[in-house]
Amino acid sequence: METMRKLVVSEHREKVAEEVRALMGRHRVSQKALGIALGLGQSGISDRVNGKVPFDVDELYAMAEFFDVPVVTFFGSSFLSGYVTAVPDPEGPLQLSLDDALDAAKLPSPTLCLI
Repeated sequence: METMRKLVVSEHREKVAEEVRALMGRHRVSQKALGIALGLGQSGISDRVNGKVPFDVDELYAMAEFFDVPVVTFFGSSFLSGYVTAVPDPEGPLQLSLDDALDAAKLPSPTLCLI
């Protein structure tokens, strides 16, 4: 059972790190710049960005402010997939905002949503 838990935790940590790397690329932010923003040294930010060490909640919120994105961004596009089921409109693409998805799933607002 402990092995399964470690595997799941590791997968979540990897997903968050992947999202952080994607944001860094889109915003052209170096590890050094992100490390300074988070108050982390080179090895600390490198370990987190590479998924070796998990980001803590305070770091997630600081990055959300830094990149000007909702904190749930770090959990990836599949974050709500287990909560929201939608049938696409045959006349056009499905457009669902995060707030609409949270309302549909009856989840609290994205102030803090950790899995």
